[in-house]
Amino acid sequence: MLRDQSKANDNIVSLKNQAKADSRKPLPDGKKEVMPFDYDMLPDELQPFIKDVSKRLQCPPDFIAVSVLCSLAALLGNQAVIKPKVNDNWLIYPTLWGMIIAPPSARKSPALRQAIMPITEIERGLSKAHSENLKNYNIEKELWHIKKNNASKDAQKAISDGREEQAQQHLQDITEAEPQEPKPRRLLVNDVTVAKLGEILQENPKGLLYYRDELGNFLSQLSREDQSEARSFLLECYNGNGTFSFDRISRGTVTIENCTLSMIGGAQPSALMPVIRSTVKGTRDDGLLQRFQLAIYPKLGKSKYTDFKPDNDALEFYRSISKTFQSFNFFDDDGKPRVFTFSETAQNIFADWCNVLFSFVNDSEKNGSLVSHIQKMGFQRHRPKTVKKKL
Repeated sequence: MLRDQSKANDNIVSLKNQAKADSRKPLPDGKKEVMPFDYDMLPDELQPFIKDVSKRLQCPPDFIAVSVLCSLAALLGNQAVIKPKVNDNWLIYPTLWGMIIAPPSARKSPALRQAIMPITEIERGLSKAHSENLKNYNIEKELWHIKKNNASKDAQKAISDGREEQAQQHLQDITEAEPQEPKPRRLLVNDVTVAKLGEILQENPKGLLYYRDELGNFLSQLSREDQSEARSFLLECYNGNGTFSFDRISRGTVTIENCTLSMIGGAQPSALMPVIRSTVKGTRDDGLLQRFQLAIYPKLGKSKYTDFKPDNDALEFYRSISKTFQSFNFFDDDGKPRVFTFSETAQNIFADWCNVLFSFVNDSEKNGSLVSHIQKMGFQRHRPKTVKKKL
């Protein structure tokens, strides 16, 4: 027995020495090279603006492309859906969640601001129009109160004189409903509590863009136990057509009939790591991180000093696209969204793409968290031939 114990001790020492020796060896670089951005994945109309901003900011085009797509998705909102299969009733709302992952000073924020600039401009115009609507509302409300007070006085006098029928007539003359205060049309929110976000969505059922500059820190906050309701709400907003209710003592029950939210923001790798760990360990593996189907971590190139004039034609065209998306009204008379389907060629490509995706997902040796993420992203190892359609 002593001989066996001595042998076991020798084995333990040997394993420790081996581990110490291995720890001094450099770890193999298992990371694959990041693929360069492929402009053919974008509609032709968006390419000039993205190329121009990328050149002037000296940042990867991925930054602008992802931000632009999320912005346009928010402007389209829930008034259009995609029907990926011919016979199935499966519908997808085009909400997009994007995340730009890069270290500090990688020009994430300037790229984001350039992409959402048309939305901020449109919302500024909506805010100005809302101010005018409020003026008209205040006038209409004051007139309604004057009519109501005069009718009440006339009715009281008629009652005093014993003319009850005339009193009823006076009150019937003001049967029109009290004017309702107009709600501001919103397109963009950033620093807002989730409960307030729900109220804004209730007033803007078409949908919103949630822009969060420090997205990594926001996701870390959502990992806290006291943020479980907020986390559940955001999970529902990704689907584009869900319903969610907030119960508050002061305000009662607030029900959002159409939870539609696109999201875009930047994140530093260090701030995102705790979120990834909790997802991999399963402590917070509810699919929130996987919903960022446009999460990108591109390779940064070498920057150099540049001083180019903006491509005004490209900017104006992107502005016009954004305004067109914002002004779309695809809802039918019953308030149902318009359904878009694939062409026959695109349908076949989609079917082939699904089979490639499923072959990856069905591989039992793959990491579970990675498989879950790829399922949400709809990522495939071999991208099929691109089929583009002009906007």
